[in-house]
Amino acid sequence: MIARALCFLTGVLSVQQLPELPDKPALLAVACTALVLAFYRYWLCVFLIIGFLWAALVAANRLEQRLPEQLAGKDIEIEGIIADLPEYENDHTRFNLTVTKSARTVPAKLRLTWYHPETMPKAGQQWRLTVRLKPPHGNFNPGGFDYERWLLVENIGANGYIRDRPQPILLTSRQASFGLSGWRQQLADRLDNLLANYPNLPLIKALTLGDGSSLTATQWEVFRQTGTTHLMVISGSHIGLIAALAYWIIRKI
Repeated sequence: MIARALCFLTGVLSVQQLPELPDKPALLAVACTALVLAFYRYWLCVFLIIGFLWAALVAANRLEQRLPEQLAGKDIEIEGIIADLPEYENDHTRFNLTVTKSARTVPAKLRLTWYHPETMPKAGQQWRLTVRLKPPHGNFNPGGFDYERWLLVENIGANGYIRDRPQPILLTSRQASFGLSGWRQQLADRLDNLLANYPNLPLIKALTLGDGSSLTATQWEVFRQTGTTHLMVISGSHIGLIAALAYWIIRKI
């Protein structure tokens, strides 16, 4: 099993070395080769090819989700559900939107910025918005954050901003029914209500929910100087793992 897993991984990594993705006829030929090898029970080679095909097909699907260039900079009316906890800044908020309805063909997942919102958006809410989009792109500075790569990994096909006119319309607010993000939003709202005047509320939300949007620039600077930024970034995963381990031990006892 380990050998087959390593062969699958090798096939995935081999796609990363290609200057461009193979076209459909080439992928079909590779798939036929895998069938022939499977007939003769060369399983290690089969798993290598499966890894190659899986990585190539996923990458091709992600690239097909990108916004067409002819729609860049045009106003498009869409409906969608906020897919995660919004990130609040001084004059804007930023969030991912899962598109449910659109006047034009747009990617299924968008990264949107809303300047000076009159109503603060929350995860799980469904909105009707007019947006102006552009295909994913990032800076090419050596050593800098590869924003375009991050968008590809997150399967975000376009980013843009929300237009003030026509005015955005809140269609439904159904946090509880929108999975994990909806539950996180409910917990964040409860913390806001219970600890409204508590100065360390942003720290608690960052540690328990992974929501660092309320942390101030001064607090982030303290974390950077003390080397504890990673606690704010991935501490929720740590707490979840420890809670699961404690639950398992108590069940055994």
